Amino acid sequence: MITEVELDQLTTEILDASATCGNSIVLTIDGPAGSGKTTLAAALESRIASSGRSSTTIHLDDIYNGWEDALGASLTANLKEKVIPGIASGHAFLLPRFDWVLSEYSNPMIYLPNEIVIIEGVGAGQRSIREHATLAIWIYIDSDVGLARVLARDGQTVKAHMRQFQRAQNEHFLNEGSELAADYRLNGAP
Repeated sequence: MITEVELDQLTTEILDASATCGNSIVLTIDGPAGSGKTTLAAALESRIASSGRSSTTIHLDDIYNGWEDALGASLTANLKEKVIPGIASGHAFLLPRFDWVLSEYSNPMIYLPNEIVIIEGVGAGQRSIREHATLAIWIYIDSDVGLARVLARDGQTVKAHMRQFQRAQNEHFLNEGSELAADYRLNGAP
């Protein structure tokens, strides 16, 4: 589990960092499904807000192209062609939003490239956007623990999809070298 000391250290480093994408400090949080990426992003957002600074979080779950192509070319294209240019623009920008019930993209979401932008989700640390990240975080979790967390959160109906997703994420991490490229490696286990 991520400790208060680790949160303090990360917060200090983020608040002391310089912009690397337009006027924004970009933080990526990557790691296996169920490791605590969204929880960490929320904790950091709260600390950033308490400091009087502004942040935006982009959840990759919103822009994956469904189960079969979550970590494929469409994610890389969305990150390289929409997310990074949107942040760099300094203006509000739209991103596609995947509707998991309808299994298609629906109403896009509007994002503000605030002073600090957190990109969180499996695949956030991929090499296609690393040069734009100020700080890269990796959270480790055992695959069985991660699966149990996801099923507790999303229900047993996603179990078969999650098994397939875990295989895809492991291949993605191996190909991308995401863990080794991270500035911080944290343990998401309880």
